[in-house]
Amino acid sequence: MNYFINKRLEILISKLKENIITQRCCADKLFYSLSDYKKDNSFPPINSFKPLESNTDLSAPDTHYWLHFEIDTPSLNNSENELVLYIKPQLKDERWWVSNHPQIILYINGKMVQGMDQNHESITVDENTHLDVYAYCYNTSDAKENPDFKAFVGEKDTAIKNAYYDISVAFDTAMLFGEKNFNRVKILKALEKVHNNFDLNAPCDKLSCEAKKASEILNSELYNTDNSIEATVHAIGHTHIDVAWLWTLAQTREKVQRSFTTVLRLMEKYDKYLFSSSQPQLYQFLKEEAPEAYEEVKKRISEGRWEAEGAMWLEADCNLSGGESLVRQIIHGKRFMKEEFGVDSKTLWLPDVFGYSASIPQILKKCGVDNFVTSKISWNETNMLPYDTFMWQGIDGSEIFTNFLTAQDYTGDKIHTGTTYNGKATPTQILGSYDRYQQKEFNSNTSISYGWGDGGGGPTEEMIEGLLRLEKGLPGMPKAQFSTIKRWLSSAREEFFESAKALHRMPRWIGELYLEFHRGTYTSIAKNKKNNRRAEFMMMKLEALCEKCRRLYGTDYPSDKLYSMWQTILLLQFHDIIPGSSIKEVYDDSDRLYADLFAKGKEIEDKYNGIISQHLTGEKLIVNNAGIDLKGIIKTENGTAETDIVSAFGAVALENIHTECNVSVTDNIAENSLYRITLDKSGALSSIYDKKNDRELLRETELGNRIRVYEDYPYQFDNWEISNYHELKFANLSAFSVKPLCDGSRAGFEIKYNYENSEITQRIFLYSTLARIDFETEIDWQEHHRVLKTEFPLDIHTSSAKYEIQYGNVDRPTHRNTSWEAAKFEVCGHKWVDLSENGYGVSLLNNCKYGFSAEGNTLRLTMLKCGTYPNEEADIGKHSFTYSLLPHSGNDWMNDTVSQAYSLNQPLSVIDAGGKEEIKPFIAVDKSNAVIEVIKKAYDSDATILRIYEAEGRRSNISIDCGFNFSKAYLCDMLENEIGELRVDNNKILTSIKNFEILTIKIV
Repeated sequence: MNYFINKRLEILISKLKENIITQRCCADKLFYSLSDYKKDNSFPPINSFKPLESNTDLSAPDTHYWLHFEIDTPSLNNSENELVLYIKPQLKDERWWVSNHPQIILYINGKMVQGMDQNHESITVDENTHLDVYAYCYNTSDAKENPDFKAFVGEKDTAIKNAYYDISVAFDTAMLFGEKNFNRVKILKALEKVHNNFDLNAPCDKLSCEAKKASEILNSELYNTDNSIEATVHAIGHTHIDVAWLWTLAQTREKVQRSFTTVLRLMEKYDKYLFSSSQPQLYQFLKEEAPEAYEEVKKRISEGRWEAEGAMWLEADCNLSGGESLVRQIIHGKRFMKEEFGVDSKTLWLPDVFGYSASIPQILKKCGVDNFVTSKISWNETNMLPYDTFMWQGIDGSEIFTNFLTAQDYTGDKIHTGTTYNGKATPTQILGSYDRYQQKEFNSNTSISYGWGDGGGGPTEEMIEGLLRLEKGLPGMPKAQFSTIKRWLSSAREEFFESAKALHRMPRWIGELYLEFHRGTYTSIAKNKKNNRRAEFMMMKLEALCEKCRRLYGTDYPSDKLYSMWQTILLLQFHDIIPGSSIKEVYDDSDRLYADLFAKGKEIEDKYNGIISQHLTGEKLIVNNAGIDLKGIIKTENGTAETDIVSAFGAVALENIHTECNVSVTDNIAENSLYRITLDKSGALSSIYDKKNDRELLRETELGNRIRVYEDYPYQFDNWEISNYHELKFANLSAFSVKPLCDGSRAGFEIKYNYENSEITQRIFLYSTLARIDFETEIDWQEHHRVLKTEFPLDIHTSSAKYEIQYGNVDRPTHRNTSWEAAKFEVCGHKWVDLSENGYGVSLLNNCKYGFSAEGNTLRLTMLKCGTYPNEEADIGKHSFTYSLLPHSGNDWMNDTVSQAYSLNQPLSVIDAGGKEEIKPFIAVDKSNAVIEVIKKAYDSDATILRIYEAEGRRSNISIDCGFNFSKAYLCDMLENEIGELRVDNNKILTSIKNFEILTIKIV
């Protein structure tokens, strides 16, 4: 016979929940004052407040206002209970995430005490106390309803609360199993026994006594039994806060105050509660905005209750950020953690980033980071990675211990790939996290990071109360454990390596962790990506320039200013800023920040170039600010001129240029001694003929530099995505104007295209001596939901293309034989991409683009993508950039490609001179495959730091020639800690460099 025990228990749970809180007193009157962003945590003048009436409209989105009221708390009816203050808006729309629920910073008797939101509506208060309450409120950008606030004090019955959680957690656990399952039967049997002892019509005091007995029975007969799975789910308190996204940087400062103070109050209430948070940028915001709360956080960190862990300055995008930017993210992050909290961060925590470069394992190892954690790869559109715990091997062979977060609802036998870093710590997610975990034979320790993110305030009382029950153990469940990132990984690491040794096998993933999703982020908001590239190269130029002047001429080195400028770049590399997935206001902010950055950079460059000019002979000098020998171009009064090779960080007199033009242009043909290009009537190239190698570059009957516009309506995540079906619908552009063009030593064509309301102007140049073909492009773009690409169908037979990434390069297939290969229809590259067969190939260079595709023998560069969510104006406006073709023969081609890519991104510059000293090399390396990326002053000493990387995948013995006297040189980690002394001979450092190795060298 069916006694409907499930339904009866649901009624019991509902009745208990209704009786947890008894309202004791209400605020007589609430007052409000409209405001902008708060300043210095000071309250508005009391005379600015008006009575909050039932018809007062506070529904406007993206607005701030203050509430004020006073209330006297009553005495407790039962000393075991607690008093809680509620501030509740009465809303119909209760969406689960970033809802229209107002978000509040609460002040009681003059002190900031807690954040409040739809997940955290109350705060514990003392009895018999007068409360002077100010609530600083923010309506989110999607606010729609008038909040109609109510404020009251209630008494929370501890016994009823405990019984509610004891019963509901057990019941929710039972419902995870099938009707005949032993675990379900065992749990429901105990719950039915408890249910039979309740009188649901009893008054509150009697119900409280029955609740206390129910908890005693369950703790004796159900919890703390030996029927749990022998596995541990480490529950890590967390709140994921996007530094900017659907809100501005200014609003993030408030999110941090709300969320972190909420964590602090819950820690006062629950001794077992532990919390972990990454991103020093957020701590810095809190330090600036709420110093008293910051000191509370520091105290909790010193106690071990609050874990500051995450390695990077913030959770940066790892596709678009340059190699040195990734290094600085960790340096800035680790230095902050060490200086502020005495913590050495050992884990890179990046749950929500859109793919991970194969350069990262080496960077982590050389920055003293042992572990990597993410979740986002589980979002893959097509394929599921076979591992959740594994060794991740990078392009140089370095390996890093890697774990994926596996939190999800329990799905039984169903395969479900997606996991979350915003877990809820419910029974279904505790079991789901363990069930989803793939390496059970290696490890019994899994994890869940739980808590509401992005202003949701982190963990809740409900989550913590649930975990207090789940850590005791329930039949059929793994045991939950209040934990931290460090505790989880320490347990997981030890068991994993012991198991790998015993099983004689090791889960290992080699190469990039490519996210089969969010491929539009390589291109969206082109101006931001251009500014990032420009800023990265500017900083490396400034550091080398300042260190050159310090070393050679004894000048100062602006350490603090350069450090601060790097911090701006790191901020703007957050994984929802640089990818182009934020609202328009975020990019208004980034425009201002970049403009300020470039102004500061010019001031520093002018100052230190002026110092150099005072010492060197000649009237004008051509300066190479890159760590590789360059042959490039400069601008003169008579147009563009070409240079001979200028050594790395070297200079030559201005006379060493070629100004004559050896390029002929007739009708639709332009040619020099190296190439002959022919324009089709559409403006595309019908021929690119390599004279030196007697070879046509383009596939027969195909057109090169054919510009196509693709329809772009991804099925979700508009500005994030390029879906594979975009390839099916496109239009080829046709020129309306073509005219010959001559600019100093180069010549070619100016071609103009119209597309709907947009105009594209391209200037294609051949050079008199330079071996590349440039496509200088200006676009006035006014369209939505389009992807703009150029393509080159090359007469080259190969099955893979080579893409530059941070500090190296990777090979990716050009075919779609498997689902893994087909998923890479759009990929990320940096300064160059190359398609080569044995002995011949073509490199495609660029100065600010990141999105590419290569299918068969066709290379495509993605120029623009213009979705409308969350930024309706994405990529509307003017754009300018250059891409170049660089054909090459022989197998020793990569140095020319790398060198010309640097030439395009770090152009040669001209400075005035007039001193008396000869031009001497500063620092140079004797092997072409070794590139000096960084020259700077050491952070904590007067030493000079070099960062050199091997760019071609070829081991070499190298000699580093320094144009100044020094005594010793040391090999260092990337944090500038000495590892070992290097051989020095006559101001030359002698060492070796392995495939794609990054060397950090300290000269003292």
